[in-house]
Amino acid sequence: MNPYILLLFPAVFSASLLASVHLNWENSVSDAAKNNPELLAGQNTSEAAKDDARGPYGGFFPQVSGDLSYNKGTGTDLSRYSASLTAREELFSGFLDKGKIDRAHANYQIAITKWDDTKARISYELKSAFAGLKYAQDSRS
Repeated sequence: MNPYILLLFPAVFSASLLASVHLNWENSVSDAAKNNPELLAGQNTSEAAKDDARGPYGGFFPQVSGDLSYNKGTGTDLSRYSASLTAREELFSGFLDKGKIDRAHANYQIAITKWDDTKARISYELKSAFAGLKYAQDSRS
């Protein structure tokens, strides 16, 4: 059997299968929402910016750290345990924490606006492509 025929079979089969597929608007929108890398990247960027907007609130909370250690003695030396706990609370940082929160919220709003812009652009492109597809399908029939 000729090996080139085996290579052409999947191409011919998939082309005939695609010719028989009739796309509709709902499937096109769901496929674009699931598979468009720009939409997925915009969504991930806006979610990351939302998480980043929560981070600066940590400046208003106390910071606590602890340390435990054990030193095993040799011979006549005794084993030693030690523990320490440190707490720190910043009373006033010159509105630095407030500025960090405002900047993080502004970055979140920018990410949301960019994502909305991306969604609008892709929606326009999808509508244009689908209108061209419907025109081609109608003119073929």
